Parts: sequence; structure tokens; C-alpha cells
Amino acid sequence: MDRPNGLYYKPTKPSNYDIAACLQQTARCCQFLNLSILTMELQTAFAGTLESGDIFVRISPATDQLTINLKSDVAYQFGEQIKSVVSETLTELGIDKAVVDVTDKGALDCTIRARVTAAAVRATGKDVWK
Repeated sequence: MDRPNGLYYKPTKPSNYDIAACLQQTARCCQFLNLSILTMELQTAFAGTLESGDIFVRISPATDQLTINLKSDVAYQFGEQIKSVVSETLTELGIDKAVVDVTDKGALDCTIRARVTAAAVRATGKDVWK
């Protein structure tokens, strides 16, 4: 059965599970239902590790705008892409006022999205995966 705006989600085998598709589906559902996970104040929250191939994300409350502070050995090469992925993910989740400290250790875009989403869920107390 098809749903409006492509909201139908057909489960796949765990081996074919794609976190990026899951996050996009969540964002589409939130947009369709006109929902935002940010309906309360942010608390400081963390997600990720400092291991190679991962990223550490810290979200803190802010009063005026979204500020992204990036520490990465490859910031000169991938810094704008990392900041773009962080910003897009938070915007999709309805967070537009926060200070985000990011320490990158070579994470891929899907890992960045997953870590930012996890930190946002912890910061707001609202689960986007339900």
C-alpha cells in the first residue's frame, strides 16, 4: 500500500540495512507530519568515539544560531563536507540553535549522520527511531 510522499517503508534484511536510508525516511516522516524533535530545551549530549574511522559529537544549547566547531586532521580537505553533513542532519531534525563540537577521525558521511542523530536524540530526549 503506497503512502503519500513516499512514506511507505519496506523492511529489508539486516545485512542490507542502510542507516542513511533510515535517516532519510525519518526526516520525510517528520516533514509529512510537520514534526520536529526539538520541542524542549537542549541538554549537553555526546555520541561517538575517538577511534579511527569514527567521529565524536558534542551538542550543547545555544541561544542564537547553529555553530559547528570542527577538529580534524583532514579539515583542509573534507572540513566543508563534514560541516555540511552535520548541519543538514541537525536541520532535518529541527535543531537550529546549538553549539556542536565535532572531532573527526576519518568518519564516513553515514557515520557522521548516525552520530549526530544519536547526540541530538540524547540532547532533546526525543527518540526519532520509534
